[in-house]
Amino acid sequence: MDIFANVIATLLIIIFVFILMACCYLTFTECVKRKAKGFMSNVSGGITRHIRVYDSNGKLIEEYKGTFDIETTNSNYILFDDENNLRHIIYFTTATVIIDELGQ
Repeated sequence: MDIFANVIATLLIIIFVFILMACCYLTFTECVKRKAKGFMSNVSGGITRHIRVYDSNGKLIEEYKGTFDIETTNSNYILFDDENNLRHIIYFTTATVIIDELGQ
């Protein structure tokens, strides 16, 4: 019976340590914080941002402020819908796009 109790105690200690390590990882790593922010952005309709689009010479073409959920792919474009439900697709092979998150 002592062997069984020792095995159970060892398993409980291993499970406790694993849960403690998982909590630390999920709480303190920047990767998880970014994923959580991305999830909240998807659920809440976006993050308040300031988007500026410049041409290849550095001249400001367009500027957007508001709450946006931004999608980007390897196809060289950034897609977002503004607060008026107008869709914007910016091909960044021909422009420079700067997206700043604004404070709450």
